[in-house]
Amino acid sequence: MSEDAAHDSGVIDAESRDLIALRRSDLAAALAVYRRESSGSSGLFWLIFGFTGFLAAIGISALAERRHWSEAWGPVVLVAMWIPMLTALVVLTRRERKLRARLQLFCPACNAPFLDGGLTRGLSRADLAVASGCCQDCGAEVLARDV
Repeated sequence: MSEDAAHDSGVIDAESRDLIALRRSDLAAALAVYRRESSGSSGLFWLIFGFTGFLAAIGISALAERRHWSEAWGPVVLVAMWIPMLTALVVLTRRERKLRARLQLFCPACNAPFLDGGLTRGLSRADLAVASGCCQDCGAEVLARDV
């Protein structure tokens, strides 16, 4: 792949010395897709599922105590309490990892990921790179100049 073709396609050739491979619009578009998909209604469903299961188990525990059911139900209720919460946590974590893996872009100079942690709502490396054109970690200019 020629250096001009690599620059035009946004792909870095391993032998290329040009570190400017990303366009501001490409990084901004990836960041927008990441934010839109990570804040979808599916995440809300899993949160509600986890908390509902947790609260239902607490309700069953209170009912068991009130009705003087056997003490043997205690461990069953405890396990039933945590299964929906842990399921929701696993599903949301795996979903976030897959999304980040699909959309992740790296600094061509230091290989730092631009999309960092999923639940932080502050400025990410991608936000700072879009704004400044430079990598937050190494300071290298990572975005192609607008022509």
